[in-house]
Amino acid sequence: MVSTTLIAISLLTSAHLPGATKTTVKDLLQNPKLDNHDVVVRGKIHGLSARSNREGKPYFLFSLEDGKQSVHVFGYGKLPTEDTDNTIVNVTGKYARERKVGRSTYHNEIEVDVRNGRPEVSKAG
Repeated sequence: MVSTTLIAISLLTSAHLPGATKTTVKDLLQNPKLDNHDVVVRGKIHGLSARSNREGKPYFLFSLEDGKQSVHVFGYGKLPTEDTDNTIVNVTGKYARERKVGRSTYHNEIEVDVRNGRPEVSKAG
């Protein structure tokens, strides 16, 4: 059942953003040069939550873990919520050490957007 769920996660392909830096969670947290860059990061999904904003637009949140370290992943669109915790995936998106949205500030986050057809979350092979 996990593989079926993975296939449904965000138009799965093995392609990544052109120019995206392949890295690890540890490197993201330690290397300030990766701030505001497109990255591809492998890790384990933890705490996936699917929600909708005030306008009813779906979005999702989860932690991407690599051992004891993790970064947050945020994306607009829908992802399946069953059988995804502990699944190893590659996440492609823009990393920000700090991102301000209105009055809120988010730290160590990869932002993805599954609505534009880019491969954002894919099964790690």
